[in-house]
Amino acid sequence: MKNDDPLDWVTRFDDPVVDAAERTQRSRGLTIGLGVLFGGGAIAAIAFLVTALSRPAVEESGLGTERTPTATPSAPVVVETSAPQSSLIPDGCDGLFSDGMVATLTGVGLDLGADWGGDLASGSADAELRALLDEPALDCHWTGSTAGSPLLLTQVAEISSHETDLATARLEQLGFNQLSELGGVRYVLEQRTGSQLTGESHFFREGLWFATHWQGHGQYGYTADMVNSVFS
Repeated sequence: MKNDDPLDWVTRFDDPVVDAAERTQRSRGLTIGLGVLFGGGAIAAIAFLVTALSRPAVEESGLGTERTPTATPSAPVVVETSAPQSSLIPDGCDGLFSDGMVATLTGVGLDLGADWGGDLASGSADAELRALLDEPALDCHWTGSTAGSPLLLTQVAEISSHETDLATARLEQLGFNQLSELGGVRYVLEQRTGSQLTGESHFFREGLWFATHWQGHGQYGYTADMVNSVFS
């Protein structure tokens, strides 16, 4: 008679002469035992997995020490600063003019830096512009040796962009003619009062102001000569 017990192979290899009842009893006992065995193993495996997942991470070296999170150092902040630029203005009036311009002006009877008690005390006759030219870096004047000689005064100042805006706005208000030349902007005005011819030239470039006030003689190329000497 065929035995349908799925675990019959266990009893047959264990004891070939055991009767069917005993084999059935053994099969049931074995089934319970295997269930307990594998069921307990599964529970143990799940418990192990939960424990492992809840356990703090350890070093990969296997030494069992807890890993302490290491803060990633941030890249240093680099602040770029511009190196201060030295002034382009020469130390003295001798460095402001070319040899050719000096020869031209001395040829008409003018001397650089000679004292005089004349009318020109600033690079401008306007009070507002004189206030902005209060502390020039250079104060260069050309005068003649005789009464009534031409007078030529130039002041060179370092000014801020705000001061430049104030000065140019005032020059436009006064009716100066504006010219774009030599990498900057120039304002010029010439007028005659009776027999006296006077004029002013104001040139602005890169924070420098060349303010020239002249009386009796306005030398052609004078401003351009100064600008080229400074920015060459």
